[in-house]
This record gives sequence, structure tokens and C-alpha cells, in this order.
Amino acid sequence: SRRSVLCLHVSLPPLRHRSTVSVCAKLCKLLHQVGSSSWHIMGSKAENTFCYSKFWDNAAVWDTSYPDFSLCFEKTVLVWVPCLVLWLLSPIEICFILKSKCRDIPWAPLITAKLLLNLVLIGISSVNFVGSAVQHFQDESVFAVDLWTPAIQTLTFLLAAVLLMWDKVRGLHTSGVLFVFWLLMSIAGAAQFRTEIISADIPNSEENSFRYVLYMIYYPVVVVMMVLNVFADRPPRYTYYSKYEKICPEVTSSFVTQTFVGWFDGLIWQGFRKTLTSADLWNPKLEDTSAYLVPRFENLWKKNFAKANGTAEPTRKGIPNGTHHISNSKNKPKKPVSILGPMVRMLWIPILIAGLAKFIADALEFINPQILNLLIRYVAGKDYMWKGFFYAVSMFLSAELYTLFLNKMAMNMFIVGINWRTAIMAAVYKKALRISPAARKESTVGEVVNLMAVDAQRCADFAQYIHYIWTAPISICVALYFLWNLLGISTLAGLAVMLIVMPINSVIAN
Repeated sequence: SRRSVLCLHVSLPPLRHRSTVSVCAKLCKLLHQVGSSSWHIMGSKAENTFCYSKFWDNAAVWDTSYPDFSLCFEKTVLVWVPCLVLWLLSPIEICFILKSKCRDIPWAPLITAKLLLNLVLIGISSVNFVGSAVQHFQDESVFAVDLWTPAIQTLTFLLAAVLLMWDKVRGLHTSGVLFVFWLLMSIAGAAQFRTEIISADIPNSEENSFRYVLYMIYYPVVVVMMVLNVFADRPPRYTYYSKYEKICPEVTSSFVTQTFVGWFDGLIWQGFRKTLTSADLWNPKLEDTSAYLVPRFENLWKKNFAKANGTAEPTRKGIPNGTHHISNSKNKPKKPVSILGPMVRMLWIPILIAGLAKFIADALEFINPQILNLLIRYVAGKDYMWKGFFYAVSMFLSAELYTLFLNKMAMNMFIVGINWRTAIMAAVYKKALRISPAARKESTVGEVVNLMAVDAQRCADFAQYIHYIWTAPISICVALYFLWNLLGISTLAGLAVMLIVMPINSVIAN
């Protein structure tokens, strides 16, 4: 294999002790065995050197009254998947870090505890890896999973620590990526934690007892890390908000509070106790103010206009040095330019997040009926009791997640619509101030007011339905697929009625 060839061709410096040579040789042998055994992860033969047992046993997991995952599954999938999620989502976290204009989260007990516990997890994973490597060097039988999993955990916890400290330096008081990672680690690690507790009374070797003690320390620390990431750190020292300004609580709230819109509860209770006034409202976030939105829109609009008409972008410094060729673009009729492109590019990140949330919500909307179908079959038949609880909890979780993702999409696009209206009204108002007397005779004041009031509001209303344009055909196709499985050819009758009613409804609506 490649690893064995690499080990044979490694150029080592002159070594004085034979023990060092033997250690290096054993390390190469270890890498070779780990690499070759990883191909047998799905195998169930006795010579499998990767795991303790079969990777998946359907009889022990599903067709039983006492379900339990295999130890191989618990130490691979239930550990690797959360780690993979963090590595995949880390570019998103890095984008938020680089985009942040705040700086320096102050040291506090919360962020200090996060860092210390993260270092503890790095130490536990490193000890697990070193212990397994030492056992292998001593010619003891060691499964490859005991080397791969601690190594992956160590690298992933190092990445989490780097992101935590980078967030502190760049002024990010909360991280949705890190919260999701620790939440998945807490949920996935519960299965092995239960297995370790059950097997505590079984006499094992000293090495297994040592791993048991380490995991009894490891999993509670992971749960505590998940709980700590529920809360937000202190606001950054250097920010674009004034300390005398009435800041919106969403700016300083945690990811969980933002997800459940818990930052709005204070205003609701205040309105319940007394009548709200304008003084009780917060100032808008910086990215939702006209001072932030209008310059961005104007910059994108000028670029789009210049590109559509084939003219150079206007500069403030006049004509650059050298020969300047003047075109006859003034005599050419100008092409109509759409404002949709600049508006989308101005707020493409929240639009993209809303589209992803809408896609996940639609997927969950189709998953819930399938779970209900399984629950009906369970009630009609005689199956294990735990499956009924599993279906019921799954239906509840899918409905809750559907509501969260759908509300996230609706809130994002509502804010996008308001920001679009702000930018369009500012552009129309600025154009009305700069309009020539000849053009002012053609455009009445009422038309300008109509553009600012009615048409700008239509753009804001249009934002709510953008993602329904591309998700509706997908939802219709998936719904027809499931209906065809249930009703067969009768599905075409319902489809024909829908196609006939659609033009009739459009005519009546117009």
C-alpha cells in the first residue's frame, strides 16, 4: 500500500539508539494497519481489526424490544458525523468572522469556562490517542477505531477552540455553528454514555477501565459545553453602536434566543403592563438603517447601469492620465435597467439563508405525513412499545423544526422586503430632487408619491413570495409522487382539476 511505500522511502536522520528506530518502524506499521483496516469498517468477519463488533445489526437495533447500537457504530458514526458537520460549517463561521466590524470580546467567566473545558476535551482525546498508540507499540491488540476516533476528536476540538478565540478577537458574542456542533455531540454521545454505564459492572481490563473513566469525564464536559453555548458572551469593547444608544436586544442576544425570537419577550411583557410609546422602541440594527443600505444600493445600481449601457463607471477624480476616448453614448438610446439585480446582490446572504430554511421546512413538511403513516401502522399492528414513543417524538420534533425553519424564512424575507423599500424610496426621492424642469412637467407629484408609497411597498410584499417561486414546483412534484404511491392513476384526476382551476382563479383574481 501507499503508506508502506512511504514508510520504506522516508529519509531518517542518523539515529543513535535502536529503540528510536524500532519506534519509527512500529509507527509506520501502525499507519499501514490503520489504513488497511479502515476498509473493513462495514465487515462482520472475525478478522476485522477496525471495530469491536459489527457496524450495524438490524436485529439488535430495530427488531428487538430493547434497542441498542453497536459499539462500533457509537464510536464511528455518532462521533464522526458531528465532527464532519463542524468542518463543513466552519467556512460559514469564518465568513461571519471576517465580515464582523466589532472587536475584542472581554474576558468573562462564561468565555473562560468555554475555553478551559475545550482544552480539557482536547486533553482527553489526546490521552485516548496516545494510550492506544502506546498499547500498539507494546504489541497489544488495538482496534483501529481507538486510533481514528480520538485523532478526529482532537483535531475537531482544536478547530472549535480556534473558532472560539477567533470569535472573541473579532467581536462575535455568539456562534450558531459552535452551538449546533456541541448540540450534536451531546445528542450523539448519549448512546455511548448509556452503553458505558450499563457495562460498568462487567469486569474489564485496566485499559478498558481507564477508557471508561475518561468517557465518564468526557461526556459531561460536552454537555456542559452545549449548555454554555446557549448563552451569549459579553458585548465587544469596540463596536459601531454608541453606549448611550438604545440598542436592539437582538444584537446582543445568543443564537438560541435569536432562533426562538426570545429577545422580543421583554417588549411584549412591557406592552402587557402598560401602553407602548415610541420611546419604548429600540433603534434599528445598523444593517437595517438607511445610512447603511442606501450607499450599498447606489453603488450596485451604478455598476449595473454602467454594465447594461456599456459605459464606464463614474469616478470622482475626473479623467485619468493618458488619452481618453469620448464615445457617442449620449446619442444612443439607453436600455431599461432592472433594479432586481442590485436589490438581490445587496442582501444576498439573508436571501440565501431564507432559501435554505424554506427548503428544509418543505422537506420536513413531507416527512411528517410519512411518520404519521408509520404511526398508524404501529397502532394497527402489534409492534414493540418503544417504536410508538419513537414515532410520536419524531412527529413532535419534525413539526417544531418545521415551524422554526419556516418562521426563519418568513422573518428574513420580511426584513429583506423592508430594506428593499427603504432603498427604493431613497432612490426615488433623490431622483425627484435632481429631476430637470422639463422632466418635472411630464412627472407629476402624485406619480412620484405613488412610486414611493405604493410601488415600493409592492417590492416589499414581493420579497415574501420569492422562495415560493422555485420551491412550489418541487413541492408539487414530491406531493404527486407520494399521492401516486397511495392512489395510483386516480392522482391524475386531481392533477387535472388543479390545472383547470388555476387559470380560472387567475382570471377571477385579476
